[in-house]
Amino acid sequence: MPDAHGITAVLIHGAWAGGWVWDTITPYLEARGFRVLAPDLPVAVRVSVILKTPH
Repeated sequence: MPDAHGITAVLIHGAWAGGWVWDTITPYLEARGFRVLAPDLPVAVRVSVILKTPH
């Protein structure tokens, strides 16, 4: 894999997870020159709204 110096990788987790899901791959990417961002994203809607939504 070529050197990725200067490239930023933004890793986005799925529902019910956090930035920690990328802990395994982050060192691999950083060792290859990527700047890695893996933010914890907050819940987009309140639980009360979810519970009122028909399924």
